[in-house]
Amino acid sequence: MKTVLHVEDNEFNRKIVRHLLGRTSYRLIEATDGEAGVTTAREALPDLVIMDIQLPKRSGLEATRELRAD
Repeated sequence: MKTVLHVEDNEFNRKIVRHLLGRTSYRLIEATDGEAGVTTAREALPDLVIMDIQLPKRSGLEATRELRAD
């Protein structure tokens, strides 16, 4: 089963993605800020990361750069 990490601070947007992916075979995991997104990605090693740009604690751009450097 493929895993998708959705990093998003807006609950409504997370709910939409949860609903859309709930109809698929993908496993969805979520994080609500950039720091948690980086930590979760390193631990879970998802197949895909959907990253918001404007996030608390660490921007999505900064978090993506950090993950790419890994």
